[in-house]
Amino acid sequence: MGIIKRTYIKYILGILSIFCFLCCKGCIPMEPSPYDSNNMELYTIAAFSIPYADDMGTSIAIIESDKYGRVLFQVQFGYSLFYRELSDEKNNNWLYAYGICQKSDQKRTYYYEDDCFQIYRNKDEFTIKQQNELKELNDWDLPLIIDKMTSRTIIPSGGSKLDSTVLGLNEGLSISMRLDDLFAENESMNKPFVFSKYLDCDQEGKSIGVVWGYSKNENDELEIEAYFIMVEKDCLTSRKARIAPIHDTLHFRKELKAFKKENGWH
Repeated sequence: MGIIKRTYIKYILGILSIFCFLCCKGCIPMEPSPYDSNNMELYTIAAFSIPYADDMGTSIAIIESDKYGRVLFQVQFGYSLFYRELSDEKNNNWLYAYGICQKSDQKRTYYYEDDCFQIYRNKDEFTIKQQNELKELNDWDLPLIIDKMTSRTIIPSGGSKLDSTVLGLNEGLSISMRLDDLFAENESMNKPFVFSKYLDCDQEGKSIGVVWGYSKNENDELEIEAYFIMVEKDCLTSRKARIAPIHDTLHFRKELKAFKKENGWH
């Protein structure tokens, strides 16, 4: 019995040794480790830029840095039905965003708002071409240009991004919880299930988020309808909101940038 037990243990240890060897050689891809206090400056950029990237299960992995300290990083996050068209069972329904941080200090993180990220269904889709396009948008390997940067207070480890806006936690939470109500008072959506997600707040207290709904058609396929929503700091009193449709929940970056410019985002 003892001989069989020792043989079994040796077998298991042998398998583990082979696995570790292959991982070190890059034969088996390693998933990013969960975000922690060492990369909250990168997590903060993702949280303020990408809907649902601040939910449970998000992971951050640093890819490389340039000679001026910029950081190219990967964000792995689980899809919501907002991204339903992108879900992929073979990929365990993860989505992957790639972003660039211009610089950071102990309190704030700096990035090119709405030009700092790209989202993909699979990691393989982030090719050298796409990587170079993202780097070019973010002035990779060029001297830092402070005037082009947006900055946000770094979200504390285990904290909420609402702690890091000019509204503060309580006021931000009050607005974030009422985005779908404010949407309904200003726009109609013929969907039985409607949800909202708070995204960001500018320096004047304007808040922006997404409101979206879904239904099933006659072929039992999901149909998604999504919008950007922007509200002023006094929106709970004025009940006013600016709204624009999202035509592509994957490539929404340019639409979001245009929506902000049209509505005086700072």
